[in-house]
Amino acid sequence: MDTQGYTPDWPDNFKERYRREGYWTDETFASLIDVAAERFAQRTAIIDGEQRVSFRQLQEQSLCAASGLVRIGLQAGDRVVVQMPNCYEFIVISAALFRVGVVPVYALPGHRQRDLEHLITLTEAKAYIGVARYKGQDNQKMLNDLRGACPSLEQCIFKNAFDEAIGLQMLFIAPQDSYPIVRADDVALMQISGGTTGLPKLITRCHREYLYSIRRSCECCEFDAQTVYLAVLPLAHNFTMSSPGFWGVLREGGTVVVTPSPLPSDAFELIDKHQINCVALVPPLVRLWVDALEPGDRRLASLRLVQVGGAKLPPSVAKMLCERIPGHLQQVFGMAEGLVCYSALGEQPDQAAEAWVRPMSEEDEILIVDDDGLPVAVGETGHLLTRGPYTIRGYFNAAEQNESSFDGQGFYRTGDLVRQSQDGRLQVMGRDKEQINKGAEKVSPEEVEEALIATGLVSDAVVVAQEDEYLGERIIGVVILHPNSDLTLLKRTLLQRMASYKVPDAFVTVEHFPTTAVGKLSRRQLRLQVRQLIEQGAPC
Repeated sequence: MDTQGYTPDWPDNFKERYRREGYWTDETFASLIDVAAERFAQRTAIIDGEQRVSFRQLQEQSLCAASGLVRIGLQAGDRVVVQMPNCYEFIVISAALFRVGVVPVYALPGHRQRDLEHLITLTEAKAYIGVARYKGQDNQKMLNDLRGACPSLEQCIFKNAFDEAIGLQMLFIAPQDSYPIVRADDVALMQISGGTTGLPKLITRCHREYLYSIRRSCECCEFDAQTVYLAVLPLAHNFTMSSPGFWGVLREGGTVVVTPSPLPSDAFELIDKHQINCVALVPPLVRLWVDALEPGDRRLASLRLVQVGGAKLPPSVAKMLCERIPGHLQQVFGMAEGLVCYSALGEQPDQAAEAWVRPMSEEDEILIVDDDGLPVAVGETGHLLTRGPYTIRGYFNAAEQNESSFDGQGFYRTGDLVRQSQDGRLQVMGRDKEQINKGAEKVSPEEVEEALIATGLVSDAVVVAQEDEYLGERIIGVVILHPNSDLTLLKRTLLQRMASYKVPDAFVTVEHFPTTAVGKLSRRQLRLQVRQLIEQGAPC
């Protein structure tokens, strides 16, 4: 099935220029693995607990798994939902899918039935690859329950499968003599967008532009064969995957250490044990790590680069990070849709804390406009629009959303408020969309409100954000409960239906919602009311 037809492509004149200027090449993910296997054969590519995988073993295992994918009937262009926690198999299976042209649709480990049904249905996914259980959740049962609602779903494959399910290891069979031809213009993968319109939109990525983003990121961040990278954020995140992420590390011959736990007690031990010199974090983790460091603690002495992205890092926290953790702070501002900006390596702490970042490509086109769409003066805050050789021109199968998210010239409306310096750097000032940024996970209030009402336990619900010292923002569910309902049952029901990070962190019960003079919901007044209720000790 041809996924490209569902996603707006770059106009021909842009494609020709990007190829002519060398931004797009013939490199594919399969060739990335093959070249790395030749250059770095016996070097360690991945460390997962006691498991060490060399570059040659990564190539061989991905070839074996690719054969297994073909054996179960998957063909180039088919889609497969991949939902795995951080483990070396995530990388091996991804490489195998790329090898045969099967398109992984990356779900986050915490996604539940509603999210997965949406992804499978939207992409007509033929298979699901995941783990049988995750944090007490029975994924195998969840997928069995989805089979009736998702007619396209033919295969479910689980690591640590039980009963009669297909186990992940059953995919690993002898390599074939040949594999399908995969070209750089072919679709490589699909990622979710942290959007504001309810269920996630999907971003289609071809080998050509995604690998350019990875290649250019490696140059900006000076990744090389000596890089030892700790992957503590979900591997399915665009940040962890490509900025430069684990694919950038592997391309340059470095080592990726994967861990499912970002907690200081676990991560610090790994950094010390493996002499890790680079890690990517989100602001809530920064605060958690900084608070866990004792004076004179040497467990992080090997770090030379700490990347922070996903949300705005408060300057005070940035300065604490610079004081307590060795190495340089690099602020990263970007989006799964494309644009990636980095702060300069080697900035002094005060400079790094200001978070001025530069678009990584000279072909990144930037527009900053006011509410009427007119350009603002240098230094003034406005809405950020962008286009370039790795910024998509539209979402997958989403004509209505593309109308609002992209203008007639192909510029993506990011939803970010920024200002620009005389020398072209950007500083993020906030968001212009009604969106909650909880620990760098973007949550749509509309989606959570719909899920609350769908439980049948409330007559109405509104979701608002509340500032939080660690998470940036936390989610407050304001509900009008039905008689005989209770918050414990409500939360338990939500946890069964949606990703845990989307479930409100606290609930407030009210009898009615405040309205404006014209009868519309007043979110501003509701936020004030919620704050007052929490301060007064309202049940949460």
